[in-house]
This record gives sequence, structure tokens and C-alpha cells, in this order.
Amino acid sequence: MIILFYLLLIFFTWTFFLAVMHLREVRDGVGFTYVNIIPAYAVLIVGLILDASLNIAMSIPLLDVPKETLLTGKFKRLIKEDMGWRGDVAEYLCQHFLVPADKNHCG
Repeated sequence: MIILFYLLLIFFTWTFFLAVMHLREVRDGVGFTYVNIIPAYAVLIVGLILDASLNIAMSIPLLDVPKETLLTGKFKRLIKEDMGWRGDVAEYLCQHFLVPADKNHCG
């Protein structure tokens, strides 16, 4: 049951991450109208809540106390400071899940 929880949390967080990255492209390109700005902010808020939840949940398998609000902050810290397996896991997850949607996300 716990594994299913982790898999679903990862799936939904990543889905919302991809949506938020696309919304950022829209904002920087065409821009939002007064009609679509409210749903866009709703997606952003849900994404942030999922990201913060996943950050807390990933503290268990990474054996790391959360010091940052979002998971990307944890990954950046682990990549920079942890030369062991935690840094390797953070680098792997960044390169395969976050960087394809945002090239500078983990940098």
C-alpha cells in the first residue's frame, strides 16, 4: 500500500510539474487572459502542494530530513553537497524527470 502511495504521489507530482512548466511557457509567450489565469493558478497551487508533499515523503527513502520546501531544492542540495548515494539518486532523478521539461531546473 505504501509503494502504491509513493507511485501515485510521484506520478501526480510529475504530471503537475509538466503542466506548470507548460504554463510558464504560455506566460512567457502569448500570456494569459482573464479567463484562463484562474485555472492556471489553481494548477500551480495544486502542483506546489504535491511537490511539498513529495519532498516530505522522499525524505524517508533518501534518509534525509527536509530542509527545503520543494523537492527540487532538496535535489539541488544533495547534488551539490552529498557525494554519496543520495547525491547520485538526486542527480539521476533530476536528469531523467525534471531536466527534460526544464533544462535549468536542477542546475
